[in-house]
Amino acid sequence: MPFLGLYPLPNGGLIGNGDTGIFNTSGVERLTENYVTVRGDHHFSDNDSLAASWFYDRAPLSQPDPLGDSLTENFTLRQMFSLEETHIFSPRLVNTARAGFSRVRALIAAPLSAINPLAKDPALGSFPGRFAPALTVPGLTTMTGALGAVSTDTLTWNSFQFYDDAFLTRGTHSLRFGFAAEHMQNNELSGAGANGTFSFQSFRGFLLNQPATVTVDDPITKPIYVRQTLFGAYLQDDWRWRPNVTFNFGVRYEPVTLPTEAHNSFAVLKTITSPAETPVKNLWATNQTLHNFEPRVGFSWDPFRNGKTAVRGGFGIFDVLPLPWVYTHGSTSTLPFGRLAGSSNLAQGSFPTVSASLLNFDPTTVANRYVEQHPHRSYAMNWNLNIQREITPNLTAMVAYVGMHNVHQAFSTDDSNMVIPTLTPSGYLWPFPIGSGARLNPNVGPIRLLQWDSSSYYEGFQAGVAKRMSHGFQAQGSYTWGKCIDMGSGSLLGDPYKNSLSSLMFFNRQSRRGLCDFNVTHNFVLNYVWLAPSPRFGGALTQHILGGWELGGVLSANTGTPMTLVMAGDVLGQNSSDPWPYPNRLSGPGCSNPVNSGNVDTYLKLNCFGPPVAPASLAAVCQPALDGNGNQIPGTCMNLFGNNGRTSVIGPGLINLDFSVFKNIHVTRISESFNVQVRAEFFNIMNHPNFQPPLDNKVLFNTDGSPVSNAGKIDATSTTSRQIQLGLKLIW
Repeated sequence: MPFLGLYPLPNGGLIGNGDTGIFNTSGVERLTENYVTVRGDHHFSDNDSLAASWFYDRAPLSQPDPLGDSLTENFTLRQMFSLEETHIFSPRLVNTARAGFSRVRALIAAPLSAINPLAKDPALGSFPGRFAPALTVPGLTTMTGALGAVSTDTLTWNSFQFYDDAFLTRGTHSLRFGFAAEHMQNNELSGAGANGTFSFQSFRGFLLNQPATVTVDDPITKPIYVRQTLFGAYLQDDWRWRPNVTFNFGVRYEPVTLPTEAHNSFAVLKTITSPAETPVKNLWATNQTLHNFEPRVGFSWDPFRNGKTAVRGGFGIFDVLPLPWVYTHGSTSTLPFGRLAGSSNLAQGSFPTVSASLLNFDPTTVANRYVEQHPHRSYAMNWNLNIQREITPNLTAMVAYVGMHNVHQAFSTDDSNMVIPTLTPSGYLWPFPIGSGARLNPNVGPIRLLQWDSSSYYEGFQAGVAKRMSHGFQAQGSYTWGKCIDMGSGSLLGDPYKNSLSSLMFFNRQSRRGLCDFNVTHNFVLNYVWLAPSPRFGGALTQHILGGWELGGVLSANTGTPMTLVMAGDVLGQNSSDPWPYPNRLSGPGCSNPVNSGNVDTYLKLNCFGPPVAPASLAAVCQPALDGNGNQIPGTCMNLFGNNGRTSVIGPGLINLDFSVFKNIHVTRISESFNVQVRAEFFNIMNHPNFQPPLDNKVLFNTDGSPVSNAGKIDATSTTSRQIQLGLKLIW
C-alpha cells in the first residue's frame, strides 16, 4: 500500500521546495492581495495642521507542502490608523503630537484541502479522528502533508501608540526632545502538530519501524493574552560647533513593564529543575529594563570646507527590549496554554500507535516552560565611520565601516530537558550505554527554555557609488562585506530560519558559537534606469513609436548562507525529544572548504566528515560507529559530541538579474500629464538556477554511524525560474 507522501502524484511528478506556480487543488501556490490607503490633511491656520491616514491590507496565501500532498493557508489582515497634529509655537519651536492604532491578524498554516486523498484518510492516523503524522527520515524529504500535521497558529496583535516630539533651535544648537508610550496586546492560539511527529534514526530504521523520537500536541488548547506597555523619553542636541563640524549628543530612556496575562494564567518552571510549574503574575521576576539609559554620540566633518566631502561617525547603545514577540510563542504549546508531549528511545514497532499512550499526557511527558527569572539587561553597542565624496555634480561615492556587539541576548530552545554530559579533554561525553542517563528534570517532559545569555558580533565594510539622473540615465551600486557571529540566532523560537537548529546546547555557550544563521559575507547590488532618447528623425509617427522607452534592471549577487550538519536520531543519548548531534570534521586534501561548488547531487565533500573520534582512554565508555557493512569502526565514539560546529558550511551563492522595459505614451489631447504606460517586467531574466543549501539532506550519518543516502544533495532553489509580468498603468 503506498504511504502518504512517498509515491508520485497522478500528474507524474513530485512537488519540491523550489517548485512554484498558480493552481489550487492540484497543488500550487496562490496569492491574492488587496490593500487600500487613505490620507487626509487639513490646515486650520498658519500655526496648526492635522493629518490623518488609514491603511488596509488583506492577503491570503495558499501553498502546498514539499511533497504536494495538501494545501495550507496563511492569511494576514492589517489595519493601521494614525492622527498627527503639528503646532508652531514660534519660528524656533515646533511640536508634533501623534496618536495611532494598528491591528494585525494572521492565520498560519491552516489546513485548507487535500491534494492527495490519503492526506485526509483517518485510517493512516496515529489516533482516532486525526490524519497521518509528520515523518522525518534521514535521506528523505520530511513528510508534513497530512491535514493538521503542521503547527497552526492564530495570531492577533493590537498596538495603541502616542508620541510627542518637539524641535527647538537656539543659536548653534538644534534640540529635539519628546516621549512615547505604546500599549501592546498580543493574543496567540497555537497547535504544534496535532497529528504527531515521528523522527527515525535512519532509512533502515524507518523500514524496520524503529522511530527515535515522537512528539504530539493536544489540539484542545487555550489562547494566551499577553499585555505589556512601553515608555520612552529622549533628548538630542545637534551642535554646529564650526561651520564645517557638527556634533550630536543624545540620551534615551526606554523601559517596558513586565508582561502580564489578561486572565492571570502565566505559569513557569522557576528553575530548570523545579518539579512543576508555578503560577506567576509575570513571566519573570526582575524588570531588567528599568536602567535602560541609552547614550548616543556622533559627528559630521567637512574637512575641505567645500561641501563635497563628509566624514561621519557615531556610537550608540540601543536596548533590545523583551517585547511580546520574543517570549509569547514559546508558551503556547506548554502548560497551562497547551499540552505538548514527547518521548524518545522508542521500541521497535512503536509507529504509528505509540502516540496514543502520550495522549494520557502524563506530567513526565508534557512540555513545560522555563524562563530565566532574573535576567540581565540586553543591549547592543553600535558604531560606524563613513566617508562620502562628491566626485562630479552627479556622481558620489561612499565607504564605511560598521560594527555591533550585543550582550545578554535572548536565547530559546524547543526542548532543553536532556541528559547532561561530562566534559572530557576530547569534548562532551554522554553516558554509555547510549540512552542510559537520566534527564535533567525527570518530573516533566520537554522544557521550552528562554534565557538571556547569548552574545553576537558584527563587523562590516560597505562601499557604494551613486549616479543621479543626468542625460536620461541613473545608476547605483553597492557592495558589503560582513561577518556576523552569535551563540544562537533564535530568540522567538529555537529555529527561526530554515537552516537553524531548534534546540542547541543551552549549557554550552561555546558549542553554540558560530556564524549567524542569516550571515552573508559578500553582497553586491546594482540597479539602473535609462530613459532612452526620442529620435530626431522620421517625423511625428517615428518619434511616437521609437520615443518614450524606459529600461531598468537590478543585478544581485551574494555568497551563500551557512548551515549546520548533523547526525540522525538521538545518537548521543540525550533522551530529549529534540536531539541534534554533530559529526566530526576530518582533515585531508580539499577539506578546508568541504563543498563541491556547482555540484547539485554531491554538494558536500562527504569524505571530509565522519563519526566523532575518541582517544584510547575513552574506548571503554564509547559506542563505536558501524561502517556500510555493519562492522564496528575502531576508535569512533557515537556518544561523543562532534567537533564540526554550528553553521560551519556555506551554501551556494546567488546571482539574479531582473529587467524591465516600459513604453510611455503621452496623450496630450487629454492633458499634459496624462500618460499610458505599458510595462513588461522580467524576473530572473537569465533563468539562472540559484540553489539553497542542502537543508533537507543535512543529516550525514545514521544513528549507528553508517552514511545516509542522499546526504549533501541539493533539492531546492532559492529563487524562482524566469517570471514575466505584463501591466498597464494610467498616470494623470
